[in-house]
Amino acid sequence: MKWSDQIANQKVRQRLRYLYLIVLLLLWIATIGSDVNVREGKAYTDFDHVALYIIEYNDVPDNYVTAYMLRTPYRYDEFQNNEELLPLGFTYTEVYINATADDYGAERFVFSDDTLFYTMNHYASFTEITKSNILGGYYLFRGLFYAFLVGGVFLIGLMLTLSKEVTVDELKRDIKLDYNLLKENYILVKDKIKETHKSWKHKRESKKSVEK
Repeated sequence: MKWSDQIANQKVRQRLRYLYLIVLLLLWIATIGSDVNVREGKAYTDFDHVALYIIEYNDVPDNYVTAYMLRTPYRYDEFQNNEELLPLGFTYTEVYINATADDYGAERFVFSDDTLFYTMNHYASFTEITKSNILGGYYLFRGLFYAFLVGGVFLIGLMLTLSKEVTVDELKRDIKLDYNLLKENYILVKDKIKETHKSWKHKRESKKSVEK
């Protein structure tokens, strides 16, 4: 069977639309999940956010404190670069990352005005961290999302245009069918949320009455 004959089938068109939307949704979730944003003055402790904060503002987040407070896992101080493993001629600051109050660990960020380095073995070796390292996944998924969005719409539109058996009225029925299906699912989810809320409320009231 030719693709033009298959696309004339409403169920086939519906499967194509749903498959397209599912892939688009997954790419959108991956894009949002891989994004890293920092704001000056906010507190951060994880690797990506602290690294990006240092790159953006050449400073550590406000929750980091100076080295004289030895019990904090977030301390920072000047790094001497005695082994000369980093480029010379710069003043470096070291920052603890993934540390706890009981164990500072071997991970550090070391940064200057222009560069940020990471060591996972207590200064034995360093890896330079750039904005592209941190946001590489986000840029990739964002590119795939927009490419799939534009390319998918173009491809589906082209297929429908070339298929003379699919009329405008059939496309209108497709849209109406999708709308009604979304509306039904929305009502079902809404009713389920209401039922869950009522159940939780009833349990809380029952617990309060028992405590009294």
